[in-house]
Amino acid sequence: MNHSTAAPLRTVLKLLIPLAAALALSACAAGLLSAGAPGFEPPAPPAGPTATPSAAEPTATPTVEPSPTAAPSATPTQEPCRETSGRFERFELLSPYLKKPLNYRVYFPPCFDDSGKTRYPVLYMLHGQTYNDDQWMRLGIGDVMDELIAQNEVRPFLIVLPYEVDTFADPYADGYGKALIETLIPWVDAFYPTCAGAGCRAIGGLSRGGAWAFLLALDHPELFGSAGGHSMVPFGGMARRLPNQLRAMPEGGPPRLWIDMGKNDIYLPDLKVYEELLTQQGVPHEYTINGGGHEEKYWAGHLDEYLRWYAQGFPAE
Repeated sequence: MNHSTAAPLRTVLKLLIPLAAALALSACAAGLLSAGAPGFEPPAPPAGPTATPSAAEPTATPTVEPSPTAAPSATPTQEPCRETSGRFERFELLSPYLKKPLNYRVYFPPCFDDSGKTRYPVLYMLHGQTYNDDQWMRLGIGDVMDELIAQNEVRPFLIVLPYEVDTFADPYADGYGKALIETLIPWVDAFYPTCAGAGCRAIGGLSRGGAWAFLLALDHPELFGSAGGHSMVPFGGMARRLPNQLRAMPEGGPPRLWIDMGKNDIYLPDLKVYEELLTQQGVPHEYTINGGGHEEKYWAGHLDEYLRWYAQGFPAE
C-alpha cells in the first residue's frame, strides 16, 4: 500500500463512522414510534376550532289571508213546459183471461210528468162493435182534450183505449171484461202515476163499448166514480141484472151515470127500456137525446161535452 494514499482514507473513515452511527440511531427511533411501542401514545392532534352555531334567523310567520266567501250559486229554475199537444202510445199486455195479448192505447196529456210528483186520473174509453182501439183517437179525442187543457177547462188526465178483439162475443162468457178489471186496471195503476180511488177513475164507451162501461161500473162500483154510455146498446140480460147490482151496491151508491143518444138512432127503443128501468129503480143518471144517428159524426160532435162531464167527476188538482 502506498502510505501517501492511506492517510487521507483514514481521515475520511473517521468522518463517516460517527455520521453512520447517528443515522442508525435516528432510524431506530423512527421505527419505535411507527410500531407504537408500549407506554407510548402519540399526542392527539390539536382540535380544530369548533364552529359556534349562529343564532337562528327568525322564520317568517305566514299571514293567513281570509278566503273569499263563495257567492251562492243560483238554483237553476226549470223552464215551464211549452208543450201544447198530448201524444198516443200503443202497448200490449198479457192477461190470463185472454188467448191473445190485450192491446191498448194511452193518451198522455201535454207536459206529462212521469216522475210521480203529479198524479193523474184515468178515463177508460171503449170502442164500438166491429171497430178497434183507434176509434176514439180517430174521432179526435186527443185534439179536443189538448184544447180543453190549454184553456184550463179540465185538469190533465190519462185516457186508456183498450181493444176488444171479438166484438160479437158473449159479454158474460168472454174474458175481455175480466181482463180489463183484473189485468189492465191494476197494471195501469202500477205502471203509470195515477191517483188512487174510484173518484180518480172513469169508464165510458160508444155503442157496445157503452154497454161494457155500464156493466163493469155497476158490477164494480168500488173501482169507478163515473160511467158513460154514448149511444149505448144494452147487452141482453142487463135489465134483469140491474136489481141484483143495486142490492149489492155499497153504501156510497152507484157511480155517476151518463146516457146519451141521437134521436135518429135505430137502437133508441132498446136504450129507452133500460133507461126507464134505471128511473124506476131510483138510480140517479143523466139522460140526453140529441140530434143525429148511430154514427161516428155524432160521437165526434159531442167529444167536448163528454170530456167535460168526466172531468167534473175527478178530484181537483
